[in-house]
Amino acid sequence: MNKKAGLVLSALLLLLVFLAGVYFGVKWTKSGKVNRVQQARDDMRSRLAAFVSFVQEGKGEGEMVSKARELCEELGGRWGIWQGESENDGRAKYSCNLPTTDGGKPCTDSSECESFCSAGVDAELGARTAGKCYPYLYAKCARIVENGVFAKEVCVKEGKFNKALKVGESDGN
Repeated sequence: MNKKAGLVLSALLLLLVFLAGVYFGVKWTKSGKVNRVQQARDDMRSRLAAFVSFVQEGKGEGEMVSKARELCEELGGRWGIWQGESENDGRAKYSCNLPTTDGGKPCTDSSECESFCSAGVDAELGARTAGKCYPYLYAKCARIVENGVFAKEVCVKEGKFNKALKVGESDGN
């Protein structure tokens, strides 16, 4: 079997595992009831992440990249460059920025959110404010609320797309 056929076979196997997990996955709620929708979403997100990682590592080409993008967009994600030096850099990697399940929920600290607690556009740095949970896992610019205060604004510098902010991370400033 040649290398390309092996890659296609690997991608199809990953896709089959992904679909089987979505179909058979079960998640129990605190009341003991099955929450198949949430379980399917969680399973789909983790399988998509594995599939996209496979593609990003250079193991996927053409059709597999298109399939990863399609799956990303199907889940409401944003396909784009979230890693790499710049859009024109050959090392730039496309990936999926998945939506959070709590986007838009009122918050006073990032610990209350899947991603981070985002201050509104009218908030003043250092002022007390309520925020909202950011609707995606990553942001290229973030206005972060900590303990009810607009604590800092962190923006990814041009040419440093690999520094996209994720909860608990810092841009080093």
